[in-house]
Amino acid sequence: MNEISTNTSELLAGTDLPVGKLCLGTANLGLKQSESEAFELLDAFVDLGGRFLDTARVYSDWIPGEKGRCERILGDWIRSRPGVTDKVVIATKGAHYEWSDKSLNRVDPVSIRSDIETSLGVLGLERIPLWFLHRDRPDAPVEEIVDFMQQFVEEGKVRFLGVANWQADRLSQANEYAAKKGLHGFVVNQPGFSLGSWAMSQPPADKTLATLDRPGWEYHRDSGLCLMPYSSQAKGFFSKVLASEYVSELSENAYYSEANLRVAEVVKAICEERGCNANAVVLGYLRGQPFPVLPIVGAYTRAMLEDCLDGIELELSEKEVALLNRAAAWY
Repeated sequence: MNEISTNTSELLAGTDLPVGKLCLGTANLGLKQSESEAFELLDAFVDLGGRFLDTARVYSDWIPGEKGRCERILGDWIRSRPGVTDKVVIATKGAHYEWSDKSLNRVDPVSIRSDIETSLGVLGLERIPLWFLHRDRPDAPVEEIVDFMQQFVEEGKVRFLGVANWQADRLSQANEYAAKKGLHGFVVNQPGFSLGSWAMSQPPADKTLATLDRPGWEYHRDSGLCLMPYSSQAKGFFSKVLASEYVSELSENAYYSEANLRVAEVVKAICEERGCNANAVVLGYLRGQPFPVLPIVGAYTRAMLEDCLDGIELELSEKEVALLNRAAAWY
């Protein structure tokens, strides 16, 4: 099995953060396993060379009971493993709406300060290496948002800024303004994106989520900004298709479409040619884009983690990426 590279030259584009090739997402930390098993998963990730962990202030809040459970478990693990923050980069997010009132936008200085300071305490960090605005505020000028985000970097609470679920035009305007004024811009974008997202049959139910579209893809191609996609493995859709004789049972899956079934046939052919599994092709597709891509994977068992680690090294040829794009009717 391949290990995630620990080569410190593998930095997050535009930063000095050594993140490697893969990010472990923690949205289900302690939800799909016990807390002790969650610790074991995090230990395994680090032991195998993992360098980058992504969480959010709101993770697990959709489950009744404790708020901020995932971030708290990650913080407990950090405290119980002295020196681990010298080995891993922690990213977290804030300014998400409250689950009790989804209509209330929290992209404002007061809410953001509260989320950042809470995350610092819960995670036990002096400064957050990478902090994301988890949502946008479309009715606010991007200049206003960029301006009030400066204070958190200047106060030493966060090192670098990113955005999640922003549209490309807003992100482009924000970074153009930051560059013009000599301010801290956003170094990474976190939307939904995978081999299957071009041909999804159902849009996200939450309208505040953003899936990478053609303008977004072109923006990343032209700017070179790092893409850090969630749902990067299409929630296992292609692995499920290749493993099952009963593909029709997946018809309610958001990735089920005629185009993605064609894509699955190309994935199968590449697997047979390369001697790999579907997950490796899905991750290889992301890393075959003409801009930096650092996938977030949602592995919650060691076996799933090892599968991701095995797959992350596969490099697809331009021809293979083109065949996948053509099958998805992306051209």
